[in-house]
Amino acid sequence: MHRNRLGRFRNSSTRRDRLTRTRSRIASEPSATRFTRRLRCEPLEDRTLLSALGIDQAVALAAEPVSSRGIWLSADEIMQLPTSGIEWETVLSAAKGSIGTPDISNQSGNDDVKTLAKALVGVRLGNQQYMAEARNAVMAAMDTEDGGRTLALGRNLVSYVIAADLVGLDPQQDAEFRAWLRETLNETLDGNTLVSTHEDRPNNWGTHAGAARAAVAAYLGDRAE
Repeated sequence: MHRNRLGRFRNSSTRRDRLTRTRSRIASEPSATRFTRRLRCEPLEDRTLLSALGIDQAVALAAEPVSSRGIWLSADEIMQLPTSGIEWETVLSAAKGSIGTPDISNQSGNDDVKTLAKALVGVRLGNQQYMAEARNAVMAAMDTEDGGRTLALGRNLVSYVIAADLVGLDPQQDAEFRAWLRETLNETLDGNTLVSTHEDRPNNWGTHAGAARAAVAAYLGDRAE
């Protein structure tokens, strides 16, 4: 029994050491490298094209003041990204397509990541049309969570928040968007709220809800949340 416990302890220590080395390596990489590596692993068709909160981004959110960066990427970081290669072509292809009708209640929809693709490509190329389309989709998405579940809200909200942060909203739009974001945290959907789902569900529901909750809090500048 003692040997088994010692073995488990050694294994645990090894895992911790590996995690520490991995975090250090990721932290030392340029932002563009980290972003490209994530895109290579996350194709659009798998619905995980643009994951919002990896370990490195979570560390950055905790360590940096809100004013010094974007929620996910700053405009300066986007401008450093390449405009060639399969990763870029994947995002560009999504940006060239139609977003469709935003519907946050549809947990199987891709309108949210298509909106984010428009925002990313629009900012990178200075394409005002793509940026306007992303902006319009963000505004059209508000209140479409009604009738859905918190899984859908958590899964779809993050990309809209990041897109809004990237392209920028006019003052009236921003005020409306902020008021709606605040409501999404505690509105009841199928008996649950985004906050309660994050805190009560230790599974994909809770993870999606937690990512959405973090994105909302970052956009609102609500460090307490």
